[in-house]
Amino acid sequence: MHLDKASCKCLHLQSLAFGLHLCYSGCAAATIDDTAASVATVTPWHWRARKGMDHRGFFDEAAAKWDSLETPETFARLREIVGGLGIMPGASVLDVGCGTGVLFPILVESTCAQGRIVALDISGEMLRYAQAKGYPIACVQGDAQCLPLAEAVFDWVICNGVLPHFPNKVQALRELRRALRDDGTLVICHANSWRAINAIHRSIGGVVAHDMVPDPDTVKNLLRQAHMRLVEIVDASDRYLAVARRDHA
Repeated sequence: MHLDKASCKCLHLQSLAFGLHLCYSGCAAATIDDTAASVATVTPWHWRARKGMDHRGFFDEAAAKWDSLETPETFARLREIVGGLGIMPGASVLDVGCGTGVLFPILVESTCAQGRIVALDISGEMLRYAQAKGYPIACVQGDAQCLPLAEAVFDWVICNGVLPHFPNKVQALRELRRALRDDGTLVICHANSWRAINAIHRSIGGVVAHDMVPDPDTVKNLLRQAHMRLVEIVDASDRYLAVARRDHA
């Protein structure tokens, strides 16, 4: 699917609660709420994707079980990864592919509840479970490949466990770069190795069977194509992390 700038033309709205510009995109419905919350991620799966599902349908159906996949070990790793990024109090953060809100408590803690945090997911059901947890986070339903947000809004954009699910990864990364301020930081992370995540996706089958986490060399190339400057890449047995910056335009 090709999404050019024209297809992302939309009406900009001002979010009074967060001082952020949101836009209603022609390529993905966008909705906002000023609440949301904690726990979730990808760990052992005990079901397979049904035939004919698209990504939104898959994650809508998985939402009710998503939190049960979270383990204390995985959450501890995410706290270590995201908590160690150096996000400052008052920072503006976009949580891309937020699911049911696994990062919410970590982000609220990192910003000392003074930041402006927005969570994006393609799945309305995932967002419904996230919102029910009551964190002071704005939830937006939309597609990262045609981001329903204005330009140069965020200090941090965090993609936890979501990069493999973008059909057009370069387009998604370019959109996320657009949302970053100059010198803003993009974080791609997984609380497991890229090989382990890819094996899980293959075992689930269906629409996520070919949703592969790119290896480090491919990630470097994708970031280069998206005009991002790589700062760090960690390829370990229990985590995968790439940190990149948006240079001054």
